[in-house]
Amino acid sequence: MRPGEDAYGQAMLDHLHGKDAWEIVERDDGFFMIGAGPDLYFAPFEEWREPEQKAMSHVRGRVLDIGCGAGRTALHLQGVGHEVVGIDNSPAAVETCRLRGVVDARVMSIDDIEPSLGTFDTVVMLGGNLGLLGNRKRGRRILTKLAGATSDDALILGASRDRTGSTDPDIVEYFSKNLTEGRLSGEGRIRIRYRKYVSEWFDFLRLTRDELRGLLDGTPWRLQQTIESDDTLYVAVLEKDR
Repeated sequence: MRPGEDAYGQAMLDHLHGKDAWEIVERDDGFFMIGAGPDLYFAPFEEWREPEQKAMSHVRGRVLDIGCGAGRTALHLQGVGHEVVGIDNSPAAVETCRLRGVVDARVMSIDDIEPSLGTFDTVVMLGGNLGLLGNRKRGRRILTKLAGATSDDALILGASRDRTGSTDPDIVEYFSKNLTEGRLSGEGRIRIRYRKYVSEWFDFLRLTRDELRGLLDGTPWRLQQTIESDDTLYVAVLEKDR
């Protein structure tokens, strides 16, 4: 990633250094929205959404934190005694993690997970990071790779949103077009903007529960349960399909 593309990470690093920081999410159809930003990425455990708080009771053993951002999940899990490896493709995000005290944070894409990282007992993908699976084909490839990097009784804890109940016309139009064209409802192509920084375009996925079950077909994982909230956010607990 070139420095001028690291919009997401630079916003977090600026916030850490006391600057006013935010992020803009641009969708490939020209739609813009204000992203979650530092309010989410730096939130202490007490301010997390309830499903993500509850998900922490399922964490076991050695942990891989995918899309570690500003390190909120890694720092919490370190604090309760877990060994955590955090990965993010944003160099500025990883620098933020290290400055905040994450012991092992690495600049690495989800596509580049390899055996040298060792074996993990839990994979966490909070903050909507189940969306990093991208689409059906890429998602199944990544899930298969994660199976090879995890122990036999490993879990994936992944947060996502089901937007199909939305009445926002811009969201309805987008997921309806996806379904008409044979894609998953929440498949999207987005990029992040912050000040003069602009990321590359990337695929990001939001899934209904049924779509998640379908995505898992043919992979080494199955849906054990979902931890629900009172709106669109949920955390999926995935276990190895024996």
